[in-house]
Amino acid sequence: MGNQTYIGRQPVLDRERKIIGYELFCQDSAESMAAKAEDSLSASAQILVSLLNNLDSGWLPEGKLVFINVDIAMMLDPDFLALLPDGGIVLDIYGKAAITPELLAACDGLRARRIGLALDDAGLIQEDDALLGKADFFKVDVNEHDATQLFEVLGRLEKFPARRVAKKVETGRDFKFCHDAGFDCFQGYYFARPETVSEKAINPGQMNLTELLNLIGRNAEAAEIEAVFKRDPVLMVKLLGYINSPAMGLSRKVTAIPQALALVGYRQLYRWVALLLYTAGSSVIPPALTLTVLTRSRFIELLGKTKLPRQEQDNLFIVGMLSMLGIILETPLEHVVEKLHVPESISQALLKHEGVYGPFLELAEACENCDAQRMTEVAARLGLTAEDVNGAHLAAISWAEALSGGAA
Repeated sequence: MGNQTYIGRQPVLDRERKIIGYELFCQDSAESMAAKAEDSLSASAQILVSLLNNLDSGWLPEGKLVFINVDIAMMLDPDFLALLPDGGIVLDIYGKAAITPELLAACDGLRARRIGLALDDAGLIQEDDALLGKADFFKVDVNEHDATQLFEVLGRLEKFPARRVAKKVETGRDFKFCHDAGFDCFQGYYFARPETVSEKAINPGQMNLTELLNLIGRNAEAAEIEAVFKRDPVLMVKLLGYINSPAMGLSRKVTAIPQALALVGYRQLYRWVALLLYTAGSSVIPPALTLTVLTRSRFIELLGKTKLPRQEQDNLFIVGMLSMLGIILETPLEHVVEKLHVPESISQALLKHEGVYGPFLELAEACENCDAQRMTEVAARLGLTAEDVNGAHLAAISWAEALSGGAA
């Protein structure tokens, strides 16, 4: 695997659809890690642990978790366990093996270091298995059980304190069923690529925001921009919250739109107004979706740092921010692009994955879908190494989490 190993991620969400952590994994395709050879699984885990150890200790906020796939043999490998950073990690065990005193002792040792344990395919584990009492999470593949079996599995696991995670949640219908059934957490591609929706009229708050994007896009006077904000003071408060967040790193507090324009400029202001479409338009927008679009936008901006001039790096961020507006505004993306009068280069990227920005967006989507073949192909076209992509990916997750926390 070596330097050609790419990282994919899947968020793990709670019942309020807030992200509690991310499963990170290395693989050659979008197939399940369970289908991989044990030596490949071991190599993947060691690559991920090495990457995590090279990051600052606070790269994820306190309380957020990173799930890494391991097998039983790795749980008994002192050299591997010694590499793990204390706290914030959950080892997700694949495969079955004899439960020995040594394994149970290893679990106790990990708990003392604040390293969690998740049991995959927990529904297939016998109820008297001593490992069940050591787990922090039970993962259940919802595609491997019919409705009756899922309720039976949930019932058997209910007496244990571990949180029950529904994995391979692929549709909104899957999520609703698992939520109603009583699962505590959820994981699956549905949360990375929410379902499209039928066309719907844009509400007044969203109309103000699209008007603002058009005004900022044509460098309108500050007073004209401020007048739109005055129609909806809540938007102003939210915008200033993002601008003043720790992730921005400004040396002084911004309190008004003219000051914001003077300090950060039109292009930066455009970013945050686009973000408001995700956070101020509707209370039903899942927090995970906002984090996904923030991560996507920052990711492709970072990828462009060595490939494009500064202004075009800014455009990459905007491409990321606009790429999911069709879902948020509940209208086809091509209609959103038309209303916003974006430049042709941005339109090409959003609608066709073409032009200078298109491949960057395509690469971000491949990472979200854990499609390593597509990651490899697009990264090669862009002249990016796996190290470039993985570094930008993890940095983008950290940045999005910091910004989200700063605006809360």
